[in-house]
Amino acid sequence: AMSTSPSRQKYWLPIGLIVLAAAVLRVVYLREYHGLLDWQLLTVDNYYHLNWAGDIAAGNILGDTTYFRAPFYVWCLAAIYAVTGISVMASRILGLLIGLLSIFMTFKIGERVFGRGVGLAAALVQTVYPVVIYFEAELLLDPLFMVLLQLTVFHFLDWLDTHGKARLLLTGLFLALACITRPTALIVLPILAGFVLAHSKNRPRTARDLAVM
Repeated sequence: AMSTSPSRQKYWLPIGLIVLAAAVLRVVYLREYHGLLDWQLLTVDNYYHLNWAGDIAAGNILGDTTYFRAPFYVWCLAAIYAVTGISVMASRILGLLIGLLSIFMTFKIGERVFGRGVGLAAALVQTVYPVVIYFEAELLLDPLFMVLLQLTVFHFLDWLDTHGKARLLLTGLFLALACITRPTALIVLPILAGFVLAHSKNRPRTARDLAVM
C-alpha cells in the first residue's frame, strides 16, 4: 500500500490541478458576471427553464400546459429551487458544477481512447475555452446533455473491454437521461446497438445485452 500510494497521487495530481484551475476560473467569471446588468437578463430558453422549474418546485409537478422542452434539466433546477428558492445564482452554479464533471469526463474518455497525455490536453482546452464557460452558466440544458453523453460513452467503452452487464446497464441509464434532456440523443441508440451486435459472440447473449441496455 505504501508503494502504490505515490503512484496514485502522481496519477490524480495533474487532472486534480486542472479541475481546480477550472473551478477558480469559473468562480472569477461568476463574480465578474454578477456585477453586470446582464446577470438577470434571461432571454427565451433560459427564462422558460427558470419559470418552469420554479413552477415544479412550488408543487405543480405535472403542469397544466404543453411543454416544448424535454424535462430532465428543468427537474434538476427544480430540485435546487426546492431548497434555495428560485435563484439565478444557484442555477448558474449548478451549470458550472456540471461543467467541472464534464472536464473530468473529457480527461477519462481521452485517456482511455488516445492516452493520458491527450486526455489531459483535452481537459485543459475545455477548462479555458470561453464558449464552454459562458454556456455552462446560462441556465441551458447543453452542459448537462453533454456530460450525460460523456457518461454514456465512458461506460460503453468499459463494456467493450469487460462485457459486464453493469456497465451496459449504466450505458442505458445515462443515455436514457440524455434522451429526456434532449431527445436527439436517441440517434445514439442504434449506433450502440450495432456495436453490441458486432461484439457479442452468440445470439442469446446478444439478446440479453440489448435488453439490458
